[in-house]
Amino acid sequence: MDLEDYFYYVEVESDSLKNYLVKTITKIIESGFQEELSFGPVIEGPTISGEDAEVTEDGDIRINFNRLKKYDEDVVMAIIAHELAHHHLKHFKDWEKDGLVKEHEADSLAKDWGFNIGLFRKICG
Repeated sequence: MDLEDYFYYVEVESDSLKNYLVKTITKIIESGFQEELSFGPVIEGPTISGEDAEVTEDGDIRINFNRLKKYDEDVVMAIIAHELAHHHLKHFKDWEKDGLVKEHEADSLAKDWGFNIGLFRKICG
């Protein structure tokens, strides 16, 4: 799978993170999701917020893989799926409005895709 088929561009050095991205996209496809999968840039490195991962106001998907290494695979993939759901739902276009609602929407979509959002929330809050 070529990640650049799904992301505007990929700025990821870690082979482990690339593998998680491939597994996450594959699981979304296998979930039967019918909409086109197309996301903005994915960038490995520190996040602006200091969190594990985020979608910025510009629509960049930033993943701090050094922080994700402490989690089991199910949690890592759920975190990535949650951020991809935020991007797919275009939440970055208006972050200030209904933040908690957007968190629930992203959780719901990632759960529909088959990710363990309950475990993600239990561990990460």
